[in-house]
Amino acid sequence: MAKQVNVGEIVIDKLQCEGALGSFDLITHLEELNIYEDIFSNTLQAHITLQEAYNLPQYIPFMGEETIDCSIRLEGVVGATESSIIQPPKFHVHDLSDRFLKTPKSQRYSLDLVSEQYMSNLHAKVSKSYADFTIDEIVGDIWSNYLDDDKDLFVEETERNEHIIIPNWHPHDAFNWLATRATSIEDDAAHNFLYYESMDGSNFISLNSLIEAEPTLVFSLEPRVDDHTQIEGLAAGHVKVDKIIYDNQFHKIKNVKRGQYSSKLITHDIVKKKIVQHDFNGFNEWFAYNHLGAFPPLSNSDTEIQTGNTYRTSLAPPFDPDMAITEGRQISDYTDSRVDFYPKHDKLYAKDIAHEYDNRVEDWFQRRNQQMQLFDGVTMQVECAGISFIRVGMTVTLQVPSPETTSHGKLDVAFDKFLSGKYMITAIKHVFTQQAHGNFGYKMLVELTKDGLSSVVPFREPRKQGAS
Repeated sequence: MAKQVNVGEIVIDKLQCEGALGSFDLITHLEELNIYEDIFSNTLQAHITLQEAYNLPQYIPFMGEETIDCSIRLEGVVGATESSIIQPPKFHVHDLSDRFLKTPKSQRYSLDLVSEQYMSNLHAKVSKSYADFTIDEIVGDIWSNYLDDDKDLFVEETERNEHIIIPNWHPHDAFNWLATRATSIEDDAAHNFLYYESMDGSNFISLNSLIEAEPTLVFSLEPRVDDHTQIEGLAAGHVKVDKIIYDNQFHKIKNVKRGQYSSKLITHDIVKKKIVQHDFNGFNEWFAYNHLGAFPPLSNSDTEIQTGNTYRTSLAPPFDPDMAITEGRQISDYTDSRVDFYPKHDKLYAKDIAHEYDNRVEDWFQRRNQQMQLFDGVTMQVECAGISFIRVGMTVTLQVPSPETTSHGKLDVAFDKFLSGKYMITAIKHVFTQQAHGNFGYKMLVELTKDGLSSVVPFREPRKQGAS
């Protein structure tokens, strides 16, 4: 039976470097090991800082052809199961940096590492056509042929068959391109697929499906006076964090330029010589798929700018005249703020004269653009003791204290109503450091992101209507 005594103490069972002249144990020389998971990055990366007097760079030697195997477990886990072990994929050394003599008889330097899959992707190109395959099937085929590294691949099922050609791309470039047009079979309004690698394996999955999961933990900024090891709190699903950092809130101008609120898409069928305009209302679209908060991050109030009194520019006949946005004072009406062009082709990749294929760009392009931009909105970072089972893509509840409680002491204002709530873990920095007497500590820097708010944004009355 497993027994855990401190979530911040770990044992490094293996930190083995395989070089040209043999295998070398790096544990006794380790100063710090950082492993980076990021839901918006295709692969894992890591960074090791070593301090030693043996001159390993000469005896291994480090030439960028070395691999490192790592296995870590919690100090207090007895009879540990596989789930209690931190065992990332094999890493490859790709750079030796920051090397200097700390004393006449010791040196300090860093090794930059990438996962095995990163190296496989770097050396591979895919040149292949796919007809009548769904996107999830295409991803599975490419992964099994070029990237299979003995870790699992988790793929979410996608809608409709595709007829495409992968034109001599690296596998990850192909995955990222496929993710832009993938549609969830569960929700045809969700176009937010990602391909990323975690310590458990690789994932081709939509943010929409990840959001559906219930929060696994509650993060809050509280002193650990009565629970120094954090065991009691963690057992109850509660993590007492050491620090909360406000990374990002919103960037109105950047959001406007990127088409988060509204945009135009001009499609051009070069065979039929047909050009069409598609107007996008980001506020209305927000309600069509899953979110981490019940309310959108804006009220869509009437604005006060002069643009509200002008008609929108018509660049082509509208796809649906009844749905065309020609005027309006709300930010979601200003479709001229972002205009994109995309080609269509009536017989794209056609097998014969009777075969038709439509890339349906008007269904996914603007939606994908908005849905990904929303995850560049409210972003927090917490620092806490290491928790081995946490992975990117999980959802948690974050309780952000309100400074108002300092002076008022009211329970109803204990937490910030806009920032508190359900978040997704979008990045993790696992930090393992050598402490006194050869012990190792484990802490995490966890990035949390949300695309919706827990409380409705009040409607704002404009001060003026602009010159008519």
